[in-house]
Amino acid sequence: MNYIQTSHNMPMGIVHKDEKTNYIEALNESRATESTKPIVVFLAKEYARFLEEQINQSQKQSKGFVFMF
Repeated sequence: MNYIQTSHNMPMGIVHKDEKTNYIEALNESRATESTKPIVVFLAKEYARFLEEQINQSQKQSKGFVFMF
């Protein structure tokens, strides 16, 4: 999955450990319905969660620092 995403200049797929079951369910639903929508919706939610975690981590690290230009 990540190889395909990288070769098309897309962000890498992030699947959190606690969402592995939901990931498999989304894959199965996509196959059963012959639609990419279930897996795309799932991956979008996972990527949003990843970004939120990264933003929160960055904000925690930058507290107390002042940038002067």
